[in-house]
Amino acid sequence: MKKFLSLLLAAALAMSCAATAFAEDTGLELNASGPDGQTSETTDLPDDNSLLPAIEDYSAYSDPTLQAEIDALLSSLSTEEESSDSYNADAYTAQTYDANLDQYSKDLQGFVTRMYKLVLNRDPDKAGLDHWVTTLRNGTDKGADIINGFFNSNEYKSRNRTNEQTVTDCYNAILGRSPDASGMKDWCDAMACGATAMGIANGFVGSQEFIKLCASYGITAGSIPTERLEWRDRNTGVTKFVSRLYTKCLGRSYDVAGLNNWTQQLITGASTGASVASGFVFSSEYLSKHVSNLDYVVMLYSTFFDRSPDSAGLMDWVTKLNYTSSRESVLNGFLGSQEFATLCRQAGIAVGNMISTPDGSDAWKANISMLALINGQRVGAGLSMLTLRQDLYDVASLRASELPTRYKSSGKNDEWRPNGQNFQTAYNDKGLGNAPEKYEARVRDTSGSGLDAIVNALLSNNSIASRSMLMSGSVNTFAVGYIEQDGAKWYAVEVARI
Repeated sequence: MKKFLSLLLAAALAMSCAATAFAEDTGLELNASGPDGQTSETTDLPDDNSLLPAIEDYSAYSDPTLQAEIDALLSSLSTEEESSDSYNADAYTAQTYDANLDQYSKDLQGFVTRMYKLVLNRDPDKAGLDHWVTTLRNGTDKGADIINGFFNSNEYKSRNRTNEQTVTDCYNAILGRSPDASGMKDWCDAMACGATAMGIANGFVGSQEFIKLCASYGITAGSIPTERLEWRDRNTGVTKFVSRLYTKCLGRSYDVAGLNNWTQQLITGASTGASVASGFVFSSEYLSKHVSNLDYVVMLYSTFFDRSPDSAGLMDWVTKLNYTSSRESVLNGFLGSQEFATLCRQAGIAVGNMISTPDGSDAWKANISMLALINGQRVGAGLSMLTLRQDLYDVASLRASELPTRYKSSGKNDEWRPNGQNFQTAYNDKGLGNAPEKYEARVRDTSGSGLDAIVNALLSNNSIASRSMLMSGSVNTFAVGYIEQDGAKWYAVEVARI
């Protein structure tokens, strides 16, 4: 083994920047761009390797480094404080409702006067009082319309009331009492998630308390017309569901336009919980973060289970992502859970169907099968195993799609892209340009050789560049892009340190 590693190190030092190898008897053409900027080229690929078995059961291999990362992460999560957006009952004492406010005359004028006092904190002006009393008397407005007019007014908005103050105002004005502790928390949380005073008011005006209050003044309660409400105020349960996707998945607060758009899709039934959730997880904003497999799974636990992961579950999901499963497939594991179903039920929305995954495609099968073969050789050499990354797979898929075009124009299966740029610019295109090490091997197979033969060619002693990049101790991640076109199978093998 020591002799093998010594030879490997010597080969790495003599690594080629662009090494090309052809095996006419096997129908394989291989070209690699490896580390160190040196050159090496051969004209045949003798079958001089005896491959070790592929890794079939990754759970049989302990990963102390990953376990240490998980332990440290779980320890840090256990000490995190609650989000500052969450309502803290100890930090606020609700204003006690003044029963004397109900000493106004039990008539239309008394009802409107109490709204001026409780919502706008002033005495009514004559013109305003006359207007509202008239609309109530002639039936143009009902009690809920008055609530809408006051809480949705520019004057009330200009008061810049805190969430707690706004909820207290709604309790006092609409229900005629002080808020209870649980109600205060629920409605303050709804406002932290994006609901406005109108969302709270809309939740109150249909209550029996408001109906009775209106009846005591001789008016009909009515309801706030839906078209007067922003989508985020029409169903606070849905608003909470969408808002948590912003905070838990994207790591930021909602933007009003986006919140209204997503809540509209859910309320109208145009989208389901699963489709909206996947829209966030695979949004360009989240993908641009280039999170690790570990951080991806932690995000899924927080977003869909509303809790920190357990060590065993976290290890299981990350192992799947590292070696066998796509991020779409793992997301489906969370979307299909009872915990996510409960989350959707609480919001009053449909769970929906699982999303499509690449796992059954020939390209993905080639990706994980070649990784298993490469890792078998690395374990035999005493090296750590390479892992998959979705963003590197995107680079590999892009490069595989470009190989036939380049070959048509130049007759070469080399590192240059159809646009005349080096293969490394594909990493820039996918946001991985800062990776400190990135190497590529390209395979053109015209005879239908199996993956064993291709890996054997990549590791051949006569293909120093690809052998050295795949057996390097400084790289940690791997992906293969695959496409079948023009009578050949094309493979773009990407190895990097990220």
